[in-house]
Amino acid sequence: MCQNFVLAEDEIFDEGNLDIVGDEEEEIVAIVPMGPILSSELEGLKATEYPLIISSIDLSINTCFSSWEVAEYYLKKYGRQKGFVIKKYRVEYHKNSSSNSCECPVKKRTLTCENSGKYKPNKTKSIAHQRNKESKKTDCKWHVNLSNPESTNYVHITFAYLQHNHPINADNKKFATAFRHFNDSVITEIEHAVIYGRCDAHTIRNLLQPLFYKIYLTPFRKSNVKNKLMGQMPLNC
Repeated sequence: MCQNFVLAEDEIFDEGNLDIVGDEEEEIVAIVPMGPILSSELEGLKATEYPLIISSIDLSINTCFSSWEVAEYYLKKYGRQKGFVIKKYRVEYHKNSSSNSCECPVKKRTLTCENSGKYKPNKTKSIAHQRNKESKKTDCKWHVNLSNPESTNYVHITFAYLQHNHPINADNKKFATAFRHFNDSVITEIEHAVIYGRCDAHTIRNLLQPLFYKIYLTPFRKSNVKNKLMGQMPLNC
């Protein structure tokens, strides 16, 4: 049985204090006109095969996407261009679906800024005796609502609140954890260096830098990949 709403992480997103124009609840029953369909050429490709979006990305209500995968990819790239990380927050599924899949199709989804919500430590001690580190959560209200009504084959933006309550760090495009992923070519080179060369992270970085000079390489990132590969190697290797 499908659950109507699922909250990502253990957070409470309080929308009562949002300073927005219009009534967000109206988007549930409103008939939204068809807008431009973005990135339709990505349909049929695997997520790992999506090309890099170089042109500037703009978000607007009624903008359509050919699938949920394309919509989420597009919005995450938008966040990277702007210098912040977008995360999934809330999802609603179609209640009565004729799909043969064991998973219910997604009807609506909310994406938020990674700084949304408030930090709530799960500690039993009194606040006076807690040593809580500083949290990046600022209760940021940036969020976008997307919908896929049963009457259409497209996912479209029904609401967008694009204001942050915190400074945007331009370095997030390079250093944010969500964006630090190697492509298959880099992974193959690291795998070869670890398995056949028994190289340490510093040596691997020196070997990769001339080959992938456009990619920012840190010893920490390569150590993570190296340790994962070492853990997968047989003991007699």
